[in-house]
Amino acid sequence: MPLISIRNKKGNEHQGKQESNLVQEDNYAVKPLQKSIMKTFANNITPFSPTHPGELLKEEIEFRKLSQRKLASQMGVSHIELNEILNSKRSVNVEFALRIEAALGIGADMLVDMQSRYNLQTARTNSMR
Repeated sequence: MPLISIRNKKGNEHQGKQESNLVQEDNYAVKPLQKSIMKTFANNITPFSPTHPGELLKEEIEFRKLSQRKLASQMGVSHIELNEILNSKRSVNVEFALRIEAALGIGADMLVDMQSRYNLQTARTNSMR
């Protein structure tokens, strides 16, 4: 077998025999099958419980020390609607996400994406029961 020379991240050089069925990636020798399995597992990991975008918004509002009533008034929505979203009882729709983006600068696309992921994960969990 041919000798190979490998430099690790610190620049130190190591020499050793190359095994034909191994792939060198990030200074770790990984069999090709194991490499594909690791990627599959990494892409299929889902959180134990889904995160509703209202949870993120609630933390942000508390961090900024804003009152829910004042923010709701500024956004042009009822404080009840805002409170229901913050307590994960109502979904974030596109219009509401755009209002949040205008008021707080939090991206509407991120909130809508979070809501979609939340809905999907909740539906998958409920269908497994």
